[in-house]
Amino acid sequence: MTLAPKFDSVSPMLVGYDDAMSQKEAERDRETFGPRLERVTSTKRSNMNFRCEPLLRKKLAGLTAIENGVAKAENPKAAHISDNAELHYILEEFVRGYEKLYGAIPDPDDAAAISRHVRSRTK
Repeated sequence: MTLAPKFDSVSPMLVGYDDAMSQKEAERDRETFGPRLERVTSTKRSNMNFRCEPLLRKKLAGLTAIENGVAKAENPKAAHISDNAELHYILEEFVRGYEKLYGAIPDPDDAAAISRHVRSRTK
């Protein structure tokens, strides 16, 4: 009998990103922590559109081209890495870094937890 909470019983926003990902029950349910080297069918995802500076967009495209070259060099059967996958990887890395410094990111509706993060960041 395990005393650790199951992923379904704890809000994902109350635990760190890495902890939430490690609590997935099956390997096939676990997201990759970087762009996939070989394409697999993924679960339903939602698109998030936002505006981006042209220079930043160009830098992202260049970074994606580099990652595609590295993936192909390491594995000739590697699938194409999209700008979206690269951006997803960058966001994951940022969230991990933030949570290492300040703890798990709270739910945006939890005013008390948000206020604790603001206080810790503005000391």
